[in-house]
Amino acid sequence: MIKLSKRLQCVANMVSTGNGIVDVGTDHAYIPIYMIQQRIKSYAYAADVNKGPLVIAKNHINEMGLSDSITTCLSDGLQKTEVKENDSITIAGMGGLLVKKIIEQDMDKAKRAKELILQPQSEIMEVRLFLQNNEFEIVDEDAVIDDEKFYFVIKAVPANDTKSYSKEELAFGPVLLKKQNPVLLEYLQKQIGICDKIKSELNKQTRSEAVESRLISVEEESALMKNVLRDYYEM
Repeated sequence: MIKLSKRLQCVANMVSTGNGIVDVGTDHAYIPIYMIQQRIKSYAYAADVNKGPLVIAKNHINEMGLSDSITTCLSDGLQKTEVKENDSITIAGMGGLLVKKIIEQDMDKAKRAKELILQPQSEIMEVRLFLQNNEFEIVDEDAVIDDEKFYFVIKAVPANDTKSYSKEELAFGPVLLKKQNPVLLEYLQKQIGICDKIKSELNKQTRSEAVESRLISVEEESALMKNVLRDYYEM
């Protein structure tokens, strides 16, 4: 049985039981292997844009005796994958702008899927805004600390009506805020501390337009997080 890292386990925990899964940027195919071994899914596609990781993925699949259940696919995002109705799509381990691009260039496949499980490494606010603007509803979220790094997972489903999120919800996650997620709380407290250090360093510098602009930006960011602590965590 394969054992996932905390980061990947957080992704796997979001995936619904049944049908299949398409794992984009599969790397070593850990998620597809886990899904089949745990009988969460009956079949899986392990897709990657690079040949090297895909060879390793195929070797891992063969070692586990799962070649009949998991198909490897050399693909730029979803382009050469087969997404059936009610399949799950997982995209983890890449920047938010790339996550957006992958969904956008194959929107028909993304809409055909039952759910998108996304773990963007950056530009998370932009990903949430993209989902909102393209009629996906965020139905669940989670957060985890792995190797001293924060990771956030978004579960989104196609929706008929566009749901609008507040600035705070886009920045930090509507479900995470609703659940008063403890990892998000730790993240906010850490980021506020970082902002304070940046402001302290900026205040030591000679005043210039660039310094003033950066100060305003950091102060706005810090104020937003402090408002979230007050409104959602009563701190």
